[in-house]
Amino acid sequence: MSNPNATILIVDDESDILDTLLLFLEEDYQVLTATSGAEGLELLSQNQVALIISDQQMPQMRGTEFLERAREISPNSLRMMLTGFSDYDAIVEAVNRGQIYRYISKPWEPGDFKINIREAVEIYQMRANLKLAEEKIEQQNEALKEQVELFRKFVPPTLTSALSREGFDVRQGISQEETYSVLSCDIRDFTTFSETITCTECFRFMNSYFTIMEPGVRDFEGFVYQFIGDEIMGLFPLDEEGYADNTVRSAVSLQNQILINYNLGRERAGYDPIRIGVGINTGPVAIGIVGTSERLDACALGNTVNVAARCQALTKEYDANIIITEHTFRHLKKPDAFDIRSLGTSAIRGLEQKIHLYGVYHHPDV
Repeated sequence: MSNPNATILIVDDESDILDTLLLFLEEDYQVLTATSGAEGLELLSQNQVALIISDQQMPQMRGTEFLERAREISPNSLRMMLTGFSDYDAIVEAVNRGQIYRYISKPWEPGDFKINIREAVEIYQMRANLKLAEEKIEQQNEALKEQVELFRKFVPPTLTSALSREGFDVRQGISQEETYSVLSCDIRDFTTFSETITCTECFRFMNSYFTIMEPGVRDFEGFVYQFIGDEIMGLFPLDEEGYADNTVRSAVSLQNQILINYNLGRERAGYDPIRIGVGINTGPVAIGIVGTSERLDACALGNTVNVAARCQALTKEYDANIIITEHTFRHLKKPDAFDIRSLGTSAIRGLEQKIHLYGVYHHPDV
């Protein structure tokens, strides 16, 4: 089947051959003709050509030289050579150098000639379609990579790895239970503060605040799994020996280093300083995906999470900006490295029994 959209370039210094080929092919294809290699190269630079047919014996620029230069201009075009018996050596050289797809001997048989032309154009079009498909797949892959990277910013790394498990169906939800230290960090008097600024200013402030604070979790091998209003919820896997020291180091860094530097910047800009409270609890946590078929979200569930948030709230009642539970205290490898003081037992909403709490005040190594 011919393709009238395909363009063929014919280069021959004999005008009668050009006229013959033009009449023979123009019904089925767009045909360009040139009487020299230089003219052919000019046309090739201005047009998208499926097939180049060139004579070998031409003055100034022989067919082999023309086709070599043509390949540089239009590498995807197929190339054929019109040859006589005396051009045998040139044919062998052209084939060995990959200059031509096929050669046609003079005089040619019209039926075979048309078949050769049709096959060459079809090969060109199949290659072009394959290239377009590959480019489309590559674009889709890049778009998918961008979506995955965006997805990873919303979903904790542990969930990201869980989602890759064979047989997982996100529509059915997923959860996995492990022991974590949960860190809850909240801005003091945020409601009062937010009433003094516009909604847009509040968003800008929150993004600035989260940008400054988040590395204080990540740098100590934790990850933020949720932002709830002005609250940062972080999860810290226990280290290989089962200790939670990194979580306490993170809290001290947030409170005694990152926040101090952040407030210095706010002071220079003419803003009031902010204060935060941090609560930490350690125990079993189920992290997973919850929701409906229309709306899914990643979250961490369990009493361990709730108690961490309660401890953070209790920093407003105790003389301690960081409060940890006895469960976290028992998971510290070097509790003496921190300035930890007992706050006694306290009733925690949601727990039947009172729990021993500790205040963390200073860590000289952070």
